Amino acid sequence: MFSNTVQHNEEERKDTILATESYAGAGDGIDPIPSVIKMDCAMELINGCLAGYRSCHHVTTGQLYNNVVIFILLWHDFLMLNIVDGSEAKIVSKNTYARILALSPCIFKQCKSHLWRAVKNYRRHKSSPPTEFRLHSESFDRIFELIAKEMTIIRSISELIVRMSIFVALFETEYLPCRHFHLNSAKHAHHNTKVSEMTAANMDRVATEEMKRMLMMTEEMMESFIQREMADGQEDKHTTFKGHIIARSVIN
Repeated sequence: MFSNTVQHNEEERKDTILATESYAGAGDGIDPIPSVIKMDCAMELINGCLAGYRSCHHVTTGQLYNNVVIFILLWHDFLMLNIVDGSEAKIVSKNTYARILALSPCIFKQCKSHLWRAVKNYRRHKSSPPTEFRLHSESFDRIFELIAKEMTIIRSISELIVRMSIFVALFETEYLPCRHFHLNSAKHAHHNTKVSEMTAANMDRVATEEMKRMLMMTEEMMESFIQREMADGQEDKHTTFKGHIIARSVIN
């Protein structure tokens, strides 16, 4: 997710290498700590890297890492709102990298291919799928394929949260309102184009407003959320990912 939000050059080259920047003392025979690690979706890999590389001021688990990184990326999105110059974007991106490396020994980048396949095949891999999954398998497969595509191409974390919230709201809705009709109802060739355009424009406006509402508007705001999350994470060794809390207002 992080790789989709921070703009930088030579992205494809960086996708396939591990940075070799090391901490002081690496020249004494200690293996250097990579600044970026590419991996699949298994949280155990992140936890293992943190256990081996972390210092006392770093996050303790992959879930805690995800929670604090989201706050940093929401601050990053806010800074990028009015930036059009490439050099300015590069400076902001470097600062974002530095923020994350202050809380974690390295940055964890999920492989786009692994992520895409995991989401696309979610229905097939679910051990006890709901009845609806079995009755409408092709329709759900198309939905999850669309979700997988958006999760790997959207660069903004705030936009991604809003777009994913739309799918969550759809899945949480048991019944969709439908006007009463019968065999003698008037027939229509297709949807009214103007109504469809107005609906799409209204949805885009709501999505944009929600994206801006969840941003970290100040650095102090971001730091406050991070400190609170770090404190909770240190006390609770079984902390969970809290993305649903951030997205709940959007879903509602």
